[in-house]
Amino acid sequence: MNYTRILKEEYYNLPIIELFSGEYKYNRCYATIVVENIMYKFAWESDLILPIIKELPSEAVIISVDHSFCIISTKDNVVLRWPLTTNIVDVFFSDIWCVGICEMNVLAIKLADTLNCYKEYFVDDIISDYQMGKNGIIELKLLDNSTKVIDLYDDHPLNELG
Repeated sequence: MNYTRILKEEYYNLPIIELFSGEYKYNRCYATIVVENIMYKFAWESDLILPIIKELPSEAVIISVDHSFCIISTKDNVVLRWPLTTNIVDVFFSDIWCVGICEMNVLAIKLADTLNCYKEYFVDDIISDYQMGKNGIIELKLLDNSTKVIDLYDDHPLNELG
């Protein structure tokens, strides 16, 4: 996997798959990434924020920055995108899940035969800290010092991206 920053002019002249592009008029950062010998491009708004890029070998590559989140299946090169309601903070893998921690919500994508099933959990304040426990338990600490526990295996419904 090879991530490279590029110039705006080069970005708009590259005839390759665009993963996401933030708000076109506010973009200041442009990049390409090569996954399984396929080049993709993406853009975002702030020089101060670096994209989060995580790989689960032989499964998926996650690329996320600002309000943009995408997952590339390395099995079949399928790209799925999720618009986020708040900024992304971190991404990690746990069991059969890819988990995106955002400022005020948690996105959990099931890494199964298809990657378009997900759960989304919302909280009442900004997430200040988090910890992944055993058996799909995520403990969140909120800015107001309250806590919230998320069980990825609970009855919270799976949504389908579509």
